[in-house]
Amino acid sequence: MSIDQPTNQPTDPTSGPSVPESAGAVGSDLLVRRNADLGDLVALLRSQQDLKLDVVAPACDLRAVGGDLHLCGVDHTLTAEGVTRADAVLTPTAAADGDLAAKLDIPLPYLRRLRAARPDLYDANVNGWLQHRPDRRFLVRALHDPGAGRRGVLRAVLSDSYRIVDNLDVLLTALSGIRAAGAAVDVTSADLTESRM
Repeated sequence: MSIDQPTNQPTDPTSGPSVPESAGAVGSDLLVRRNADLGDLVALLRSQQDLKLDVVAPACDLRAVGGDLHLCGVDHTLTAEGVTRADAVLTPTAAADGDLAAKLDIPLPYLRRLRAARPDLYDANVNGWLQHRPDRRFLVRALHDPGAGRRGVLRAVLSDSYRIVDNLDVLLTALSGIRAAGAAVDVTSADLTESRM
């Protein structure tokens, strides 16, 4: 799936991911890598694996607050009083905003404009359409460090019928197949973006 970059995002491929600026967001440096060697790519994908959060959640467990998506009750904190459930706070990438727009039938250019200029209206639109069908379920894919007190990164909002396929598994399976076929392949560089490897 290819998502066009919004006009207010950097176009220089070395400038990093198009994650909205969020102080203390976890994982924003783990989304995009250009011209990585194979070892760096595997290390990056393993880091993503350690932080991945994949949850099938009903629309009633999702809400937009300040342009971030809150996923209700997925964080757990152990205190003297017991276990407390908390929300995961996730900052959407441009690709995740595209998914939200498609799933909620909100025009993507409009949603991007709201994110940039009117986060209150972004929240109202997303929440309004989520509440329209609260039993609808989504596969929410994120990078998140529970209990770290930082925002995570919302990578995708997909249909709950999607099967989870991770880039690390795809890469290792492809390399294994190449090795089994006896093909002489030298990976000199690889790119990882929000939506492609």
